[in-house]
Amino acid sequence: MFDLPQELLDAIVDNVDNVHDATTLRSCALIATSFRAPCQRVLFRTLWLYRERSQRRPSLEEASALFTASPHLASYVRDLTVELTDIPPESAALEVALRALAAANLERLVLLGRSTKWTGLGHGTAAALLACLALPSLRRLHLMNLFRVPSAVLAAAMAIPVVSLYRVLLNTREDLEVYRQSHESIASPRLRHLILTDSPFGAALPIFDWLLHSRDPPYTASMKRLELRLEPDSHGSGHDQRLLASCSGTLEYLVIDPGGILLFFAAARFSLISNTTALVRQIIIPHLPLVRTVELKVFVDYRRRLPSFFSSTIANIASALPLVETIDLRFIVELLDPEPAWDDPAAGHVPVFDPSFANRSQLLHLRSVHCKLSVRGVPYPMALETPFARFVAAMGAWMPGLRDAGFLVCSLEDPQRYIDRLP
Repeated sequence: MFDLPQELLDAIVDNVDNVHDATTLRSCALIATSFRAPCQRVLFRTLWLYRERSQRRPSLEEASALFTASPHLASYVRDLTVELTDIPPESAALEVALRALAAANLERLVLLGRSTKWTGLGHGTAAALLACLALPSLRRLHLMNLFRVPSAVLAAAMAIPVVSLYRVLLNTREDLEVYRQSHESIASPRLRHLILTDSPFGAALPIFDWLLHSRDPPYTASMKRLELRLEPDSHGSGHDQRLLASCSGTLEYLVIDPGGILLFFAAARFSLISNTTALVRQIIIPHLPLVRTVELKVFVDYRRRLPSFFSSTIANIASALPLVETIDLRFIVELLDPEPAWDDPAAGHVPVFDPSFANRSQLLHLRSVHCKLSVRGVPYPMALETPFARFVAAMGAWMPGLRDAGFLVCSLEDPQRYIDRLP
């Protein structure tokens, strides 16, 4: 027998998937001491911590006991997802785990509020969370379904390059002086990529106000990528347009979700609605001279017709994004049985992409328009060949100029959960 260099063993173990091959890693860790450290490092690279009611492992209390007994394991964690809880014993256990992790080199942190109120967390737990947010190594932060969040959390988030906020409600009862000091606590924002998803209750308006604060430098000073779910009513239209305008000098990648109500597909199936315009808001994009890629989510109703404002939105993109090279259109449909035919293409073309596209004076840098069909609500295995073929035919008929120029690309997209799409 001969000894392999430790560097080679480390390289081999680093290529083992810590999710799907966890059993392999555990077995290897027991073979020899030379395998133990690299296997532990990979096993703990990505970690989920669950509250008790989730009935999944490891629980918060198990993590607390583990890191207390073996504190070196916390130093291996790079990607952490935590279910928050305001139940005192679990919150105390979370504090212990976070204290250990705050001394580590976390790079990605996901906080799942599950409708937890930040103000209901123990003082020590809240302080430990803020300590993790302040880690220089932290590059990505994702907050989901978290209520009464203090401004100190948003202030810390502004120093992190990639941030997503999904149904996050700020603590509107916070003292104004505390709010003011939070704005002053970040000297140089590092925010480069923001994903902002509102709730049906307009919860994002205070976050818009925060982002648009008249500080110098502004929080959006270095924004390169913005993913924005617009509110379904008109109350936030001024805010989202101002946010877009505030990063017009740096923004290169834009993702727009026009929003809609949660019962959209159910209502459409039973003909409770007749026009998608009632469920999604007109999109108005200001002049964004540096954007190279734009993504747009498009909700298609049970009749397989586009929203009434689709053509005007495409026209807006053509005029507002002079350097755009790629347009990604995600068409969201619910699969019906039997699957209906798509609307008669003879009803008209999208004007910007009609047969005169070859003689265009706009979109001179455009290289491709990628139309993706995303099917939801599949109750049982169904063949998607026919729906996809109808989709491809409809796209070509609605946008013949793109088809003839070879710019049109169509694909079938596998829907993912929001949390699985996060960077």
